[in-house]
Amino acid sequence: VNLNLFIDLGQQAKWVEQYPWLKGSRLNLGIQNLFNERIQVTSSDGETPLNYQPDYLHPQGRSIGLTFRKILF
Repeated sequence: VNLNLFIDLGQQAKWVEQYPWLKGSRLNLGIQNLFNERIQVTSSDGETPLNYQPDYLHPQGRSIGLTFRKILF
């Protein structure tokens, strides 16, 4: 499950009036693999095969990013 939230700061009239540099800007918060889910694979003897170990399948796990975008007019 991924989650992306954004706010268009250029549409916030009061903020743009107070801070003109916000015109045309956008703030985005993205979370990839929200619940940090990983596939669990075991063989018949209960061991995890080397190719299916969590760090090989999805080494990054959950990642969170915050971006700020500005469009110049």
